[in-house]
Amino acid sequence: MVFDTTIEDLPEEIGPERPRGRSNNPKTPIFEFLKNLEKEPKKAADGSALRFGIDKKIESQLLITVAPDGFLQRI
Repeated sequence: MVFDTTIEDLPEEIGPERPRGRSNNPKTPIFEFLKNLEKEPKKAADGSALRFGIDKKIESQLLITVAPDGFLQRI
């Protein structure tokens, strides 16, 4: 079974039955969101800068994950 969030990390031929592939999967909007926040900073409700990053700390503590790079942390 191929999980949608890992499609970005697998060869294209692994999931031919799905209409997703590299740059067309659930990770794509996350990466775009992070890139857009760098280009055009936004303000949070409390007035501070809204900044997020990928939280590798959680991922490194897990033995197996179905969401590599899928944990965001407000910086």
